[in-house]
Amino acid sequence: MSCGVCISGYDYDGMSELHSRSEVQKSRKAHRCDECRQTIDVGQPYVYERWKYDGEFVTSHVCTICDEIFTKFTGECEGAPPPVGEFWQGMREYGFESFNTACMDGLSAAAKSRMIEAWQKWKGLQ
Repeated sequence: MSCGVCISGYDYDGMSELHSRSEVQKSRKAHRCDECRQTIDVGQPYVYERWKYDGEFVTSHVCTICDEIFTKFTGECEGAPPPVGEFWQGMREYGFESFNTACMDGLSAAAKSRMIEAWQKWKGLQ
């Protein structure tokens, strides 16, 4: 990672029995993003994932902005990424400490805006 921020190293109780990932082009109903908690409106794209752990099924809905940011800050890291819903907590706990402008290289304008907003909130500027 060129900017030095990697959100990884989480410990899981075993591997999932099944996993699938779908990029949904148009939501048929509103969902709440499991990462940022913002609403994914009807007609908006999102990522839907399903896992099976210990016989239990788990699903997630993640907005495309959070998915882009999650991929950037976990994709090249060693170790397991955070579980769904814990990425932003990881950024607040140890990611933003090393965050700099190089960290936003390659992100879309919407993802950059979300990162700046979250970083400013973490710094107490909002």
